[in-house]
This record gives sequence, C-alpha cells and structure tokens, in this order.
Amino acid sequence: MKEVFIVGGGPGGVKLAEELRSLGFESKIYLIEDRFLGGECTNVGCIPSKALFNFSKNFYKTQKIFNTDITLNPDNIFTNIRRVVNTIRKGIEDKLKKLEIDVIFDTAKFNNDKIIIFNKEYNYDVLALATGSYPINILDLVKSDIKDDSKILNNRTLWGDKLKDFLNDLAKGSRILIVGGGYIGLETASLFSIFKKSVFYIVELTDRILFNADKEISNELFKHLNKDNVNIFISSKLIEIKQNNGSYLVIFEKEGKLEQLEVDYIISAIGRKPNLPLELINKSDTNNIYFDNNLRLKGSKKLIFGLGDVTSFKMLAHKAEYQAKIVAKNIVDYFYKNKLSYEYTLNIESLIPGVVFTIPQAAFYGLTEDEAKNKLNNNVIVRKAYFSANPKAIADLDRIGFVKIIYNNLGEILGAHMIGNDVDLLVSVLLSYHSEVVVFPHPTLSEILNELI
Repeated sequence: MKEVFIVGGGPGGVKLAEELRSLGFESKIYLIEDRFLGGECTNVGCIPSKALFNFSKNFYKTQKIFNTDITLNPDNIFTNIRRVVNTIRKGIEDKLKKLEIDVIFDTAKFNNDKIIIFNKEYNYDVLALATGSYPINILDLVKSDIKDDSKILNNRTLWGDKLKDFLNDLAKGSRILIVGGGYIGLETASLFSIFKKSVFYIVELTDRILFNADKEISNELFKHLNKDNVNIFISSKLIEIKQNNGSYLVIFEKEGKLEQLEVDYIISAIGRKPNLPLELINKSDTNNIYFDNNLRLKGSKKLIFGLGDVTSFKMLAHKAEYQAKIVAKNIVDYFYKNKLSYEYTLNIESLIPGVVFTIPQAAFYGLTEDEAKNKLNNNVIVRKAYFSANPKAIADLDRIGFVKIIYNNLGEILGAHMIGNDVDLLVSVLLSYHSEVVVFPHPTLSEILNELI
C-alpha cells in the first residue's frame, strides 16, 4: 500500500489523517508540522478567541441580569484561555496517537519530486498540502519609521507570547488601533472591549465593516459595535505609522482629510495569504487558483492535493475539514480505482457558512440580497424575522437582531444572513433544512454532529 505525506497539522491536515483511517487506509501516514498541532486555529486563532468570547458574552449578560459592575482579572482570563487551548491540543495529540499517525515536527521542503524532512530526502506517493496561511504585515503596506514594533501585533503575536502583557495593559487602560474591519478585526474589538478603561479604534478601507456580508448585517453590526469604547472609521485608509516614544502616531485619510490618532498598540487584521510551497507551484497560473475541482495541484505529474487556506477564497477551519473529506476519498479512490471521483466546487464554497463571534454574533452563507437581485434581475423574495418577537430571545433578555433569507421565485434558498445571540447554531439548522452540503461552523456545538452523521 502507498504512503501519504500530509504537510500541516492544523484542522485540515488532522482531519485528513482521521478521514483516511476511517476509510480503511492502513498504510503509513506521515503528518509534518513546523510549529504546533492544531495549527493557527487552535493555538492563535479560533480557539483562544472563542474562549475570550465566552468571557465577554457572560460579562455583558451578567451585567444586564444583575445590574452590577464586574471586576475583571486579566490573569484569570489568560489562564483560562491557555487551559482551553492546551486541552484541545492535547486532544489532537491523543487522537493522532490512537490513529497511529506518524507526527514529525519539522519544516518540510521540496526538491523536484521529493520531500525533505530533517535534511533527508524521501520519495512520496501522495502529498497533501494543508499548510494554511500567514497574516499580511501592515508595515509592508504603509509608510513608517518604526524602531520598536513590539506592540504592533497580528493574530500570532496577540494570542501567542504577547497575550498576557496585552491583557494586563488593557486592564490598566490602553489605546488600541485595529486595522481592518473584517472577521478578525471586529472580533478583536468586540471581545477585548470588556476592558472599559481601554479604547479601541477600527480603521476600515471600504465603506462598511464586514464587507462580504449582506449590507443589512454589516449596518446592524456597525450600530451595535460603534459605541462606548469602540470607535469605527469606515472609508478610511491608513497612510503612515510614526514612532512616538512609547506609543505610535497613526495617520489615516477619511473623506479626503488626514486625521491622526495616538495609540499604544496596533493590531493588523488586513487579511491573510496562502502559505504555499513555491517550489511546487506553477507560477504561470496567474489567477492564483492552483488546485482543480478534485483539489489536485494543477500541472503536477505527481499526486499532490491541497486543502484549506492554500486553496484560496474562504479561509475557514470548517472549510478545510470539509475539503479533507474530499481529499481522503480521492486518495483512496485513486489507489483502488485509479481515478478521482470527488469534487469541491464554487457552489459548495458558497454554502460554507461564515460566523463572526462578535457581540452580537453574525452568521451567513450564499448570496447576499444585492448579489441575488443582480443575478436574477431583481426576481427574488426576501423574508425577515426579528428576535424581538421570539419567546426564547425575550426570556434570555437578548432580543437584538434578525434572520434574513433570500429565495428565488421557486422558493429555493439562495442565501441566509443573521445577526443575534447563538446564530452560529441557527445557520447550521437552516443549512440542513435545504442543502445536501451541510458544513458545521468551527468552533460551534453543532460540530459534534460530524461524529454521528
């Protein structure tokens, strides 16, 4: 039986190893990881931020129910976040050990048709690239004279070795600039803003936050976030960052005028780029789509697959896990039938839900109202229901938000968009109602169903 090399120990790589074993693949599976099992999601992304989401959600709910002030202990928050991360990472380690996956901690390199591990070359039958993505550096895009960048953070440093100091500084009172009004930037501002002595500024280049979401969701979320100690500047372009002794002076352009802020921290949330091994890539593929519908690397004579962030478009852990199932089936199919039968298409991509763990949450998939109207010449039906009239929402003292569904004239769902408490669960319920492709968002309680259905 052939051997499989998986490069990347994040959600996609781990899920691929698991799926191969569940399909009866008994040969050697090597999983190569250069930092930590669980990838960015478990260690410096989805999981630590959702641990903080739990704190923030309960902070506001307790304040509302008991009408009392709450004293936050940054050391307790830090300890609990680390405990959550370590518990999940240990679970991954135990799972891989039980499945008899050979885990290798090294940076994989490539030379022609061979993989290099610990400076030794190996032939491979199947290679799967689950190498994720890396955050774009804001200092590469703006003018700066920075001599001390120790408080210019991205997700890796914020949730990594800077987290404890950051929490302590927030408790004392700090000024935070967040560059980018997408998932990461909005979650960062919303969740950390429980520290009321600190103030947060979001600078977003486009004319609304969460630009890829339906406009009504973006506008509603803006209304709930842009208050108290969070200030959002839309249609604003960061121009320059200057060192200002122990702080930073940031200059940005809004409506043709230059404005400036003095801040203590800058958090870059302007996007990510696929972490592709350049030795394997056909650089003539100018549209940056390097994998075909079978998730096989284009132009490669060898059997090389990609999954997760390296396949571009939505960079989400649950997408990587869904693609892992397709790649696993294709690997087994190829070994036994010498063909690739399973595909990942743009239609499936549109059904991958996005969830933003702000307070309130937002969740969505499919076409926005504007996209649907443009595609079908306004021949769409839009229906909305508000949580203000929902008995459970009323009982929870949390009546913010609504659910919006877009249909064509046949009554088929084209897209769904929602904002409010626990919409991370509602979006899965709706998908299962009308779609054969049901991808449970990560990290949510609904994911447990992946083990049962």
